[in-house]
Amino acid sequence: MNDFEKLLASAVSDCEQKGRDNKSFLEKAHRIYNSFAVMPCPLINAEHPYLLGVVFAAFAKYYIKDVNIYASISENACYCFSKVMKDGNSQSERQCAAIRLLLFMDENYPLMLQMAKNFRNYKCEALYGQPAMMVNMIAQGMDKYAYEEDLLKNIGSYCKEVQESTNLSVSISAQEMRLFEKICTSQRFSLEWPLVSVPAFQVFELFYEFICKIISTPFERRITVLPFGNRIW
Repeated sequence: MNDFEKLLASAVSDCEQKGRDNKSFLEKAHRIYNSFAVMPCPLINAEHPYLLGVVFAAFAKYYIKDVNIYASISENACYCFSKVMKDGNSQSERQCAAIRLLLFMDENYPLMLQMAKNFRNYKCEALYGQPAMMVNMIAQGMDKYAYEEDLLKNIGSYCKEVQESTNLSVSISAQEMRLFEKICTSQRFSLEWPLVSVPAFQVFELFYEFICKIISTPFERRITVLPFGNRIW
C-alpha cells in the first residue's frame, strides 16, 4: 500500500467517525481533493474510485457556502460513483456505488438540479432528439425544474435498477440502507412519464460522458487548491 492509499484508507476510516465533524477527516479530505486539483486531472485514471467517491461525497457540504468549490467536490463524487457503476470490478461494487450516488443526489438535490440543467444543455440532442433552443422553449411552459427533475429521476431510476441484487456489501451501513429504501419509496426518483426519448440506462451513460468532460476541463474552480487551517495541503 503506497502513501496515498494509506491516506485514502485513513480518510475513509475517519469519515465513519463523525464525518465532517471530524477534524482529522477534513484535513485528509483537503489533501485528497488538492491532489486532483491540477490539469490534466488525474482523477480520470485514479485507482480506488469507490473510496474516493465516499470521501468526496462526505466532504462536499463542508463547502456548501462556496458554490464553486461545493460544485467541484460534488462533480468528483458523481464521477467516482458513476465510474464504478459503469466499470466496477464486481456487481457488489457497482451496487454500492449506485446506492451512494442516489444518496448523494438526494442529499444535494438543489445542486444536482443545476448540474442536471448543464447536462441537459450539453447533451440535448442525444436526450431529446431536438436542439437545446427548442427544448428550452418547451421548458418555459412547464414547471420550473421539470426537465431537470426528469433527468435526475432517470439517473435515480437507473441507480435503483443497479441496486437490485441480494449481494449487499458491508460498506453500506444499516442506517444508509434504511435511508436508501426511504428514498426509493418516495416520489423524488420515481420515473413514470419520462420527458427524454431514451431509456434510463442511456441517460446515465450520457450523464457519465458529461461528468467525464467536466472533470477533464481546466475550469479555474477545478484547479483551485484549498487551504485548511493555516496550511495549504
